[in-house]
Amino acid sequence: MNSSSDRVKPPETYLNRRKIIKAAIASGNLLATAGTYCWFNRTSTPMAETAKLDAIATTELTEDQRLASGFLVNEEKTPERSVLT
Repeated sequence: MNSSSDRVKPPETYLNRRKIIKAAIASGNLLATAGTYCWFNRTSTPMAETAKLDAIATTELTEDQRLASGFLVNEEKTPERSVLT
């Protein structure tokens, strides 16, 4: 027959469990606090200031100029269905 003293855990066992639980709660609080701090104190990326490029041509090329430069070709376009399947 089991006596009541056989079923009772020794104090070292349950005190150690309590320390582990306290440490887990403390680390959870630490991570939650750090996450909240990072969420509210985000750093923004500063915009880079660059020089304006005035030498870029903004005029449209004619069809002959685009054909000559290779930006336009004289061939039939591939149907979209054949590309997707």
